Amino acid sequence: MLRKDVPYVWSVECQEAFESLKDSLSTSPILKSPEFGKPFLVTCDASGKAVAGVLSQEGRPVAYESRKLKDAEQNYPAHDLELLGVVHTCKVYMHYLLGLRFKIRCDHQSLCYIMTQRLLNHRQRRWLKFLKEYAFQIEYLPKRDNVVVDALS
Repeated sequence: MLRKDVPYVWSVECQEAFESLKDSLSTSPILKSPEFGKPFLVTCDASGKAVAGVLSQEGRPVAYESRKLKDAEQNYPAHDLELLGVVHTCKVYMHYLLGLRFKIRCDHQSLCYIMTQRLLNHRQRRWLKFLKEYAFQIEYLPKRDNVVVDALS
């Protein structure tokens, strides 16, 4: 369906499969209710078209988030796109994360060192100023293990 020569057909079976998938991803046992006594994990990713994040606890997702990139954002370098994914996800889940220690996992290894980098552009400095409100640690997650968030982005 993603190729030009294939006609786009949305049948009753497609709609039923979509509704079933949507119900499965948004109800228990897939989604977990947050428990504030336990640590949160934020997993982020970015592509050339979207940024996404998953908030989880104990290996189970609490919430999913993704958004399409604006036209100007599509021109950002990969490093800035990945950082945008982190910032966007932290903004969306601010009410869960502020005041708590949590981990952020992303598949862009250089972000593990973003808080200690000296040469930053204006955008990165603005984003780091926002991120300093949070108590987090960034960990590298290889691309092959970043499946859920990669599908969202």
